[in-house]
Amino acid sequence: MLTMRAAVLALVIVAPILLAGSWPAAAQDAPPSHPAGLGAQAEHAAHDGHEAHHSPLVEAEFAGSVDFRSGDLSLKLGSPVRADLRYFGVEGNEIGMVGLGWEFRWRGLRFIPGAAWSFGRENKPAPVITARWVFENEHWTSQGAWVQSLGEYSPSSSHQEHAADHEHGGEAETIARHASVLDGIHVSRRIGRFDVGPMIEHIHYREEDEWKAGGRVAVRLGTSFRLIAQVVGPGTEVRGGFVWEQ
Repeated sequence: MLTMRAAVLALVIVAPILLAGSWPAAAQDAPPSHPAGLGAQAEHAAHDGHEAHHSPLVEAEFAGSVDFRSGDLSLKLGSPVRADLRYFGVEGNEIGMVGLGWEFRWRGLRFIPGAAWSFGRENKPAPVITARWVFENEHWTSQGAWVQSLGEYSPSSSHQEHAADHEHGGEAETIARHASVLDGIHVSRRIGRFDVGPMIEHIHYREEDEWKAGGRVAVRLGTSFRLIAQVVGPGTEVRGGFVWEQ
């Protein structure tokens, strides 16, 4: 499983870089020679809903269903530092994270590694490391986040009682000592106002060690707001949400 996780991490980090290098960058890298060229470039960027090297002041995203909720708020404190707030909600637990990230930009790719402090209803506070990436160009968009806890999982008293009941009944529980999450990873093709493509995610926490895969569709409403829909399995879980950038 560790080898599979490393392979997935390598794929999702390298794929956006390869996509960034697969399209001509002259229009992004070369400054316009006259004001008319600048106006055309701005009009084209506004039409596509993004700009080359665009780093929003505020980024907010939420997606959820009855079984899972994920939210992220990123605030630009001053280039290249960003403040990140992240939330995960799963059955029986809710986890929040507050931290800082350092943004690196190359062509249409933004890569933001960082560190944060996590806290939750069923686990004690612990330091975590994070990495988030966003890639956009005229044809493709990709996004995802990785969170890795540096502290050992410490169950609350309520969960210890629950584990004791299981053990008394002859069922031993497997506890993940260092939780990790791969969240919202997708590579999508731009088709007009729609972004369509596959997505994967992974949750490794307590006894959970679950991979999910499916599809994602986003529709752009103006230049700052998108509605998103996700369908993942095994099983069929339908999620809805939004992305807002300013």
